Amino acid sequence: MTLVETIVAMTVFSLMAAGVIGLTVQSRRMAESAIRENTAATVAQGYLEQIKSIEYSALVDAVGDPTNIAIPTKTDQDTNDPILLNVQNQKTLVIHTDGAGAPSRFMRFWITVQGTDLAAAGRRAIEFTVQFQWEGNDRYIGDTKNSSIRFVRSYVPTY
Repeated sequence: MTLVETIVAMTVFSLMAAGVIGLTVQSRRMAESAIRENTAATVAQGYLEQIKSIEYSALVDAVGDPTNIAIPTKTDQDTNDPILLNVQNQKTLVIHTDGAGAPSRFMRFWITVQGTDLAAAGRRAIEFTVQFQWEGNDRYIGDTKNSSIRFVRSYVPTY
């Protein structure tokens, strides 16, 4: 093999290696983005489930006076984390821990819950819109994504 053939072979190999490395980096970015999106959707769904479980009269009170009455939600069994209606509530989520279990990577998350009492339309129900926003990437500040969930909580008497 001549020197020219060796140089050409090394060039071809380098181009192929650069392509594989580029694909690997892009694949990792897409996986991290999917993890962040899934984390945000799961947390928003958790708040939504807590709101669904609150007594209907308490929700009517919160929708009627959103500046003074918060929706009583929790981050875990022992930690209260009330959500104010019509206000962007910022949370910091742990998305990675080190080998000792200490948090090592975080994601900022914002949730805004809006409630509309449908009593004016002759219904005993409240429509909630849960809008949430999260950081799409921890390398670029300001790179945020957003989504929303909408549901209706109706009055169902219990006997």
